[in-house]
Amino acid sequence: GNVLALRRGPYVVAAGMDESTTEAVTVLSGTFVNLFDADLPVITDPVIAPDTRWLLYDFTRCPDHPWVIAAAGRVRDEACTDKTLAFTVEGMAETTCIVRARVSQEPVTVMAGDKVAEATWDADTQTVCARFANNPTGVTLRIEW
Repeated sequence: GNVLALRRGPYVVAAGMDESTTEAVTVLSGTFVNLFDADLPVITDPVIAPDTRWLLYDFTRCPDHPWVIAAAGRVRDEACTDKTLAFTVEGMAETTCIVRARVSQEPVTVMAGDKVAEATWDADTQTVCARFANNPTGVTLRIEW
């Protein structure tokens, strides 16, 4: 097809070529996080159409242990126990931080500092997606299950 795709570890970079003579599309089979979408959604079998660009994280290459897959900020001090994943995210003031993390089971609490963070669970990928206010000095996120 008219698609360039490159894999590096769990990351897939794909581009649908715009000089294509057909409107043919290519479907990448699998389940991924779309890293070019600010909401870090889980997508299955993405369609790579002409003149599109993709940066994807492939769940089949994801480690089994809890860890941060992607975040709208710089992640530091990541640590996990049997029941928690905690880390600090530094991000631009006045913006929303979105983090997608792999955890062992559905969280019972997701705390951003001393506030409850908005969070959604995706059982198929065993990931939680949390939203909270960014802070340049850092916000500690603590996910408990």
